[in-house]
Amino acid sequence: MTAAVTAAYPPGIASGVEDKGNAPSRVENRTSLTGASIAILLGGLVLAGWALAVPPLTTIVPGIRATQPITAVCLILAGFALIAPRQSRAWRMGSFWALAFVALISIQALFQHFTGTDLGTDRLLFARAVAAQAFVYAHPGRPAAPTATAFILVSAAACLARANSRALRLAYSILATAVVLLVAIALLSHLFHVVQLRGPLAFTQVGIPTAVGLGGLSLSLLALRPHVGWVKQLVGENVGAVAARRLLPVVIVSPVAVAWVAFQGNQAGLYSSAFSLALTTVVTIVLLAGFTLRTASQIDRLASLQGQLLHAQEEERRRMARDLHDSASQLLVSLQLNLSQIKLARRGPNFEKLLAECSNVIKQIQNEIRTFSFIHHPPALAIEGIGKALENLAAGFAKRSGLEVETFIDEIRGPSRNIEATLYRIAQEALANIHRHAGATKVKLWLAGRDSFIDLTIEDDGIGFDWDGSAEPAPLGVGIMGMKERATELGGSLAIRKLRKGSSVTASLPYFA
Repeated sequence: MTAAVTAAYPPGIASGVEDKGNAPSRVENRTSLTGASIAILLGGLVLAGWALAVPPLTTIVPGIRATQPITAVCLILAGFALIAPRQSRAWRMGSFWALAFVALISIQALFQHFTGTDLGTDRLLFARAVAAQAFVYAHPGRPAAPTATAFILVSAAACLARANSRALRLAYSILATAVVLLVAIALLSHLFHVVQLRGPLAFTQVGIPTAVGLGGLSLSLLALRPHVGWVKQLVGENVGAVAARRLLPVVIVSPVAVAWVAFQGNQAGLYSSAFSLALTTVVTIVLLAGFTLRTASQIDRLASLQGQLLHAQEEERRRMARDLHDSASQLLVSLQLNLSQIKLARRGPNFEKLLAECSNVIKQIQNEIRTFSFIHHPPALAIEGIGKALENLAAGFAKRSGLEVETFIDEIRGPSRNIEATLYRIAQEALANIHRHAGATKVKLWLAGRDSFIDLTIEDDGIGFDWDGSAEPAPLGVGIMGMKERATELGGSLAIRKLRKGSSVTASLPYFA
């Protein structure tokens, strides 16, 4: 019994324990609750309409078939069954019995439809009002066969929601999707004025409140297990999921809209049914082809950006490898030579001197690695803001490099995240270059706002160098060109000047980009 009670939710959801592989995210959880709430709300409105003799509440749209009282009760119970497992054990027990009651009502309705028997259950609620409906029904008060079928599918899917075997998860996805298809047929039957069909493919129109309520239940089920079946292709932030979320609404809405316009033209006598079909087909193909090509173009653009990112990452790896080779690696070679001399010197007069040199080299290596690590693994910029982040960067750089660093930071309000990140990266690169190549003892860093631009200037008292922006200054690797590209891509500029003693780097960026 315990397994059946918690059947409406996957492991970890009903119990409150997170199941990262299967449990829905907060957004998906909210979506599931919203879908179930829609069913409960519509069921309550319909019951209120029957109880208060207000027919518009039972149809929502005037002039169509009403949702029957028993159907409204099933909507409320099914919605409750999808919400209750989030509550206490007693509520979860109620969820199980609610699903069982919905399934029983639906099965007996189908039994009466197919056998022609009358069990009298159709007249249990509001018998007089049900018998006096505007539409003539063969069995007033009885849920339509598609409605009863959909409720059985909802009950079965809810019971399989916690299944973990591949076959049962597939069955869960199929059942929930079948409800979506039945809802789509029901709504389209109203849109295109489909009359009741008889024979092997008999079809009775489903009321709009019923169809929308069932749609809410199917949405609740699909959002409950977003990583099962075809729904997993829509969640996430990968390229395929983003493209699917953008394209799917167009694929669904466009054919329906085109077909409805063509249908209205045919109903007005503007053209024949055959021409209406041909028009619908051609326009739908053109629209879908256009949207497909547009999506393909966007995917190509994303792929191109991904390629550029990979190239930039590879260049960064090469630069980091080169930096390590030019600094720590050379110091290690020097240390190795000193150790070789120690081996030869033994306890001679140069022994203590060589040991001191080795100790000094080790300190330099440690200092180099600490500085390199700090520069390339900074604190979180988003938490601190650009001003505080630059102050921390300068303080950490001074501590690890041994250089004197002065900062002059104005209060900057409102720059975009891209601008803040670019300013920070340029500061990182400039400080790294000063540490490795400038031979400086003192560094000054300014951050100031003017008009619609932010200026970042970093100045040192080292050997200095000239750069006209046309080529990469040796031996700085790809760093300077990378700084320039970062600035120009956001509508800014980068200027490097040689001073009487040392150099200055100034990046000017707009507040927003």
